[in-house]
Order: sequence, then C-alpha cells, then structure tokens
Amino acid sequence: MKGMSRKWPHPAAAALSLALTLVSAASSIAAATTLQFVEPNTPSTNAQKPDVARAGIAFPDAVEGGNDLPLEVEPNGNAATATPIAGSRARIKGTVYPAADVDFYSFTAAAGDRIYAATQTLFDASASGDTTLQVIGTDGTTVLEADNNDGTFNASSASIAGTLIPTGGTYYLRVAHNVATGTVRPYSLFFQNQSAAPTAEAEPNETPATATPLPASGHVSGTISAVSPGESDFYSLALNAGDTVFLSLDMNPERDASVWNGRLGFALFGNPPANQILVANDANAGGTPTDPNSEAFFFTVKDAGTYYVYVDSIVAAGLGANATYNLNVSVLPLPTPAGTCTTYTSTDVPQTIPTGPGSVSSTLTIPGNPRIADIDVAINLNHTFMQDLDVHLISPAGNDNG
Repeated sequence: MKGMSRKWPHPAAAALSLALTLVSAASSIAAATTLQFVEPNTPSTNAQKPDVARAGIAFPDAVEGGNDLPLEVEPNGNAATATPIAGSRARIKGTVYPAADVDFYSFTAAAGDRIYAATQTLFDASASGDTTLQVIGTDGTTVLEADNNDGTFNASSASIAGTLIPTGGTYYLRVAHNVATGTVRPYSLFFQNQSAAPTAEAEPNETPATATPLPASGHVSGTISAVSPGESDFYSLALNAGDTVFLSLDMNPERDASVWNGRLGFALFGNPPANQILVANDANAGGTPTDPNSEAFFFTVKDAGTYYVYVDSIVAAGLGANATYNLNVSVLPLPTPAGTCTTYTSTDVPQTIPTGPGSVSSTLTIPGNPRIADIDVAINLNHTFMQDLDVHLISPAGNDNG
C-alpha cells in the first residue's frame, strides 16, 4: 500500500477530505425511460448514494483550489466599507463572525440589469447556516429585495433571483445571520449581474434529447403549464472539468401577484442509462413582490461533457400561463492554485491487511509545518474482498476523515 499527497502552502480549507468519490461524467444522452429525482436537502437512501455523486461535487466549497477563491475584506460592515465585486459574476468566501457581524459587497449595475445571488452555507461550523441576503440600493440603506431561506444544501441559506435594477449606479449585497447572536463560518456568496435579456425556451424541450441549448449569456425564460412529468424544461450546456455552475431560478420575473412552486435541477447522473437529476426543491411558501420565490443550485463537475439544467413543478397551484420564470446559469472555471504542488510518497509500506475484524495503519509523513489548502491521497490496494474494505484518512490531530 502506498500513498501520495499534494499540498499548497495556503490556509487550511476545512472539509476538503469530505469531497465525494466521483468517477464518471454525463457526457452523452442516455435513452433513459424513467427519471430519478434526488434532493440533496433530504436524506439519501443507500440505493441512491453510489450514483448521485459520481460526476462532480454538489458542495463546491470542497474542491481542489477552493481556497484560492476571492475572500471578503474586513471591515465591510456597511456600504462605505463594502468589499467590491469585480466583474459581472463571482464566488466569494466570507464569514459572519463574530456574532452580529454584517458583510456588505458593492457592485456596479446598469438600468435593466438583473441580479442573481445566493449563499452556500453547508460547511458552517455552527451547523446553522441561517443567512439573510439583501439587495440594497445606491443609498446604501434601501432594501430592494431580501431572502432568508430559499437556498440549497442548507434549508436556511438564502437565494435572490432576478432583482431588477431601476437606474445605473453602485448597489450592494448584505449578508448576515438571521439571528443577531448567530455566526456563519464560512459561507460562499455566488453572484451574477445579468445584463442580457433572457432567451425564450424552444419547445418541445421536455427530454434531454430535445433540450434547449443555453445561449452564451446563460439567461433564458420559460413557462411551466402543468405538473411534472406533463411539463418540464431541459437546457443543455457544455462544461470543462472543474467548472462550477451557479443555477438561479426566478419564479416571478414580473414581480406581480403570481405565485408558484418550482424545482431546479442539474443532470444527468448515475450508471448507464444515466437518469438521475439532482434537484433543489424548498417549500417556497408564500412569495411576495419583494421576496419572490426562487431556487439556487451549485455544482462542480469532475469531467468535461454535456450537462443539463432542469425546471419543473410538482405542485399544481399557480401553474399555467402565469407560471413564468427566468433562469440564469453562471459558469465559474476552477480557480488556479497560487501555491506550490508537492508530491510525497509513503515509506511505511507495504502493509498486510489482517483478516477481519482487524485494521492496519500506514503513515505518510509531511515534513515541516505547511498550511495545506488541498490534499489528494492515492492508495494502491490488493485484496480479495475489496468491497469489504473501509479506508480512512486520519490527520495528525486525530481527526478521522473517513
């Protein structure tokens, strides 16, 4: 048995070893007769677990190079000290800490632009992840739109989709905990300032084979007239290995009294025929013109290929001509690590695996005191019953990352 690791001398990124084991990409259209829907916010069955996580990472904080993401710059507790967002799209890592901390981010937008933003809080050390997100006007105080719990992977995270910018100027995003005494460590803020008008869907697009290709802007519009499987919309896009997608669904682009509850998905996964769709589907209770229903989804793909974005509804209320949506798909390439990659080979090999119940350990020594941003360990194993083996990576401090 031998192992190797790669390191970059950057601040340690928590939960990197929790990245899922993934092997195949959705690069072709399978003739699947039945689609299987998997909601990451709900417990997976044992039957689902092997297949839903074989082509990427549904928790994009835990990816190689993830610690090279832009970081918030403190102090940024008000509009005057806001952390600027460069460009039209971004993914920024921040913390709401200590308690009562507030983070402001500034961006420039033109009249008619639409703002898509969401927080991903799954790795919050407090296990709360309960963020509020606001789009604030040019005066630094007027709240244009706000959300508390339309997010994904943590039901208490926030999502805002399609906020219409009234006039050109500098606007702000405000991230805070929903409770003054709470903290969030860390969160990822996903942001897209969309200046392109949405391209209308092209029916029929109810299957992967008839999917509407996403335009270069990643901005489309459509209507859901009936519950799934009677009505659903597929969109296709090509991704490179390591790309992260931020999907944001605005279920009331007109900001009128219409309310409907949609699902947002990313596909296709699973063993051939690939038929699994990962979906975001929170309660979306109510909905108002200043807090319209939305869904957000994040995913980092392991392999290049053709992937699909999916929109439908399983709740009949509100569906029909007024169940309109705008969908934004932002693609963020894998960050380039800024540090040095080094390979170490274990000298504590080979080891004999005893007959169960039993275990054996092999040590991989990393010299010095590096600050590790990402570590990959490869192990060569030879055993008659490979399916019976459990392999754990244990840190010098004793943390079991199995």
